[in-house]
Amino acid sequence: MSNRINTVAEAAPQLRKTEAGLRWYLRQPDCPLKTIRMGSRIYVTQSSIDSLLAGEIPAAS
Repeated sequence: MSNRINTVAEAAPQLRKTEAGLRWYLRQPDCPLKTIRMGSRIYVTQSSIDSLLAGEIPAAS
């Protein structure tokens, strides 16, 4: 797994979501993805995306 951070625009296609859909998903209280906020920008770690896609962490309901 890598420690790369992705913008919402980079992460959305990996999760098969639109940018707006991913922003909504990240705001949910039970979202399992690790996010980093710098100012108004939101970043998602690649390792949390990989873990979610591999089924190692459960998806938000």
